[in-house]
Amino acid sequence: MSRTNFSKATKRAALARSGGCCEGNLETGMRCDAPIGSGRPVEFDHVLQDWMGGDATLGNCEALCPPCHKAKTAADAARRAKAKRQFDHHNGIKDPHRRKLQGRGFDKAPKQHPTRAPAKWFGPGMERRP
Repeated sequence: MSRTNFSKATKRAALARSGGCCEGNLETGMRCDAPIGSGRPVEFDHVLQDWMGGDATLGNCEALCPPCHKAKTAADAARRAKAKRQFDHHNGIKDPHRRKLQGRGFDKAPKQHPTRAPAKWFGPGMERRP
């Protein structure tokens, strides 16, 4: 599937709708409101990504400042990777190069010598008890 880009008319309408402020949401849930347009950088992004069926319409377009766009793109990449893993798992698709990890130190504790008890330290002024 090829990527769909927004038309100039859609970008103009999204910028007008934003009122010159970023439409991105911060981690706190509030709107970013960073100034965009009029000589300031603005980036247009799909609300519902095109790989998930989002189209290149005004309803699916948002005007973002570069930091918000970068954060949203990183989150979208993580969601896409998870969707791909879930699809593969559901359909039984396995990586032929992946192998199970063995002996990474999470097994049982090392065995003690059968005839010797472990040495104990009692500290200064303390005696070793039988």
